Amino acid sequence: MRAHYYLEFALAKDARNQDAINEYSVALQVASNDTDRKRLLSQRGLLYRELDQHDSAMEDFGAAIVLDPNYVDVYFSRALALQQADQTEAAMADYSKVIELDTEYAEAHHNRGLLHKKAGAHHLAIRDYSKALDIKPGYGRAQVNRGYAFMLPITPLHVLLFLG
Repeated sequence: MRAHYYLEFALAKDARNQDAINEYSVALQVASNDTDRKRLLSQRGLLYRELDQHDSAMEDFGAAIVLDPNYVDVYFSRALALQQADQTEAAMADYSKVIELDTEYAEAHHNRGLLHKKAGAHHLAIRDYSKALDIKPGYGRAQVNRGYAFMLPITPLHVLLFLG
């Protein structure tokens, strides 16, 4: 019974998101300026991402970036969509762009660190996690992931050498 309730809730949420997407599409047709258009595209892109429609999300985020190439939050949102779509290099580029535009964006440093870790570049992951913690002390996910990144390069050979 409980699982059925959660399924109904998820389906209702998806339906509401689709209704919201339709409303954003209508609003985009009548938007009178680029500022409104970029915000509508960004918001619709977030909904597409939430529905795992990554191609549509990235299309909207890209269109918003064309309207405002310095729109930091939309680069971050597109990076998340790219990361979720397993497009690691493109996600890495967008996180780097976020950091270029706003060096104090702790979440961008953290998420780029996740991608570095995934690629096996533990030293770069540690650097990004550390920067996220410099910006936002107590950032729990960055702290935990930095700890794991310090441990991941340890191989059984390292353990044998350490233990003698």
